[in-house]
Amino acid sequence: DSPLPIYDYYVYLMSLPRLFLNCGSAIERQINYISVNHGVLKKWEHKLSNLSGLKVGINWKGNSEKSAVPLNAFNSLFDLRKVDFISLQRGLGTEQINHFYNKKRLFTDLSKIDMDKEENAFEESIGMISNLDLVITIDTALAHVSSTLGVETWVLLSATNDWRWFLNSSRTPWYQATRLYRQQEPYQWNSVFEKIKTDLKNKSHKTV
Repeated sequence: DSPLPIYDYYVYLMSLPRLFLNCGSAIERQINYISVNHGVLKKWEHKLSNLSGLKVGINWKGNSEKSAVPLNAFNSLFDLRKVDFISLQRGLGTEQINHFYNKKRLFTDLSKIDMDKEENAFEESIGMISNLDLVITIDTALAHVSSTLGVETWVLLSATNDWRWFLNSSRTPWYQATRLYRQQEPYQWNSVFEKIKTDLKNKSHKTV
């Protein structure tokens, strides 16, 4: 209810995407505005130093069923050699690790940190993500964090995805290093993970 300040122009917040999209490629430039705690960055670099393969962080559950995929759907990716998987899951969803077939191959140090009790929990996530080669995640805030950090990010999208990811394309104008993997049918992830496995296999051969 505060009085409006003096202004020359105004625009509704949700009209900004339309205006910026008219600029074309101007919004495609990566802008990393997240500051990184270098002490935390070095700590996770040391923690992950024993992993010799491609370092891939995975995140499988958000706050709704729409932004969720069973952890077991990732099992087929663990067949790949020269790839190390790191859990980025926090809180809800971590209970699936106990019944995960490949849990012994899943690095879970970050999942053990309590977001509600740990003072620097968000910095810990940023520190770990910054040390990864790739993040594979469901559509959660983590997808935007890793993308903004400039870390290559593959986002798993449900058949009825959030409007921010638009339709049909495997790329997004918001982030340069982000690829979108879309469900073709609701609740069917098999074809999505088949494509991811092929792409991940190719990437591991090129970078490791």
